[in-house]
Amino acid sequence: MLVLRLIPRSARRLRSILIPRLDIHSEAEADADAPVAPVAPEAPEAPVAPVAPEAPEAPEAPEAPVAPVAPVAPVAPVAPEAPEAPEAPEAPEAPEAPEAPEAPEAPVAPEAPEHLKHQKHQ
Repeated sequence: MLVLRLIPRSARRLRSILIPRLDIHSEAEADADAPVAPVAPEAPEAPVAPVAPEAPEAPEAPEAPVAPVAPVAPVAPVAPEAPEAPEAPEAPEAPEAPEAPEAPEAPVAPEAPEHLKHQKHQ
């Protein structure tokens, strides 16, 4: 059903686009077949006034002589670069000092027995 509704719309759209274009072509063809009206002859052009001859150009003045250019002083030679000093060798790293042995832990005093802890000193 939906397809049947779309076909007439698209056909109408095509017809509305194509038919005016066909009419334009048929009008152009009809215009080409129509008799052409004769063109009125152009009015004769007015005579052009003669141009006055140009005045001769004045001769150019001779150029002034150019002063000679002074010679360029010679450039002093560039001193060669001094060679780079060799890098000093790096000092060897000092050996690490041996670690000191750890001191033995002090002995821990044994704890007093429980029954003596609660007694007060007399």
